[in-house]
Amino acid sequence: MTMTTIPQIDFEIDGDNLTIKQDLGFGEIATVYLHRVHLSHIAGELGVPVLSASAEAILRKFKVVTDRLNRFAETESYRSEVIKRCGIGFELFAELDGICELASDFLEDFN
Repeated sequence: MTMTTIPQIDFEIDGDNLTIKQDLGFGEIATVYLHRVHLSHIAGELGVPVLSASAEAILRKFKVVTDRLNRFAETESYRSEVIKRCGIGFELFAELDGICELASDFLEDFN
């Protein structure tokens, strides 16, 4: 159980449940009880990206693949070797650069 205080607002997390209390003044306290499912739904409605554990794992793996593709695409020795040995080397790297840019843009949406 975690208790946190923000001026005039206290909240307590107990397992999957969240209790929010706000002092309204004059000795009156407003209390809201939420389950983690409710909080997740509200966050989604507010535009806050909410990812499941499996989605976070996929995102981490996608980031690793993107980093490796970027490293390959940006290594000059790889580029020059592929271009020298492959007739469509320029086209391949143009496609790879585009894929890397799309992947980077995709990942930025989650930061």
